[in-house]
Amino acid sequence: MVWLSSYGGRVAKQTNPCSGKKIAVRPRHPPSHVFLAFIGSFLSIFILAIVTHHLKLEGSDLTLIVGSFGAQAVLIFGAPKAPLAQPWNCLVGDAVSAFIGVSCRKVSVASGVDIVENSYLPAAFAVSLSIAAMMLLKALHPPGGASALIAVQGSARVRDLGYTYIAFPVVLGTLIQLAVGCLTDNISSDEVRAFPAQPGGWCPVLVDWLGKSANEEEKAPPPSKKIEMA
Repeated sequence: MVWLSSYGGRVAKQTNPCSGKKIAVRPRHPPSHVFLAFIGSFLSIFILAIVTHHLKLEGSDLTLIVGSFGAQAVLIFGAPKAPLAQPWNCLVGDAVSAFIGVSCRKVSVASGVDIVENSYLPAAFAVSLSIAAMMLLKALHPPGGASALIAVQGSARVRDLGYTYIAFPVVLGTLIQLAVGCLTDNISSDEVRAFPAQPGGWCPVLVDWLGKSANEEEKAPPPSKKIEMA
C-alpha cells in the first residue's frame, strides 16, 4: 500500500475473485501529474543533450547522455515521492555505483582480462557490489546498477573516461536532473508531487544522526541537585 501510494496515484482496492480478499490495484495518475512528469523528463534529457552539444562533446570521449539517466528520469518525474527517487539516493547511489563499475573494469584490465570479450565476471561484480554498497549507505537507487554496468560494458567512448565517468557524466548529469525535478515536481500544490518528499531527502544520514542526538538529550536524566543542610 505504502509502495503504491509513493507513486503519486490514489490507491484503490478490489476483490480477488479467487481468494475473496481485498487487494491493492495499480493507482491511476491524475492528468496533471502525467503532464508534469512529461515536462520534467523532457526538459532534463533535453538540457543534458543541449549541454553536450554546446560544449562540443560529441566528438570527444565526454558525454552527458548515458542510459541510466532514462531510468532516473522515470523515478524523479514519474514517482517523486518514492524513497528510491530521493536526492540522496540519486547522487550517492549513482556516484558509488559508478566508482565501483570503473574500479571493476580497471581491476579486470590490470589482470589481463579482455574486457570486450570476457566482461561477464566484472559486470556481475560491478552490479552486485553496487547494490550492496547502496544498501549499506541507505542510498538504494535502481539506475545506480545501470551506471555500474555501463562503466564495464558501455561503449569504448564511455569506458575510456576512467574515473572521470563518476563526475562527468554521472554526478553532473544527476545534479541537472535533480534541479529540474525540484522545479517541475513542486509546481503542483499536491503534496504527493513534493520533491524531495522529506526534508532529509538530500542527506537522511545526517538527519537521522541529528534526530538520534536530540532523542538522547531528551532521555538524559536531569542533573542531580545537592541538598544543602541548614
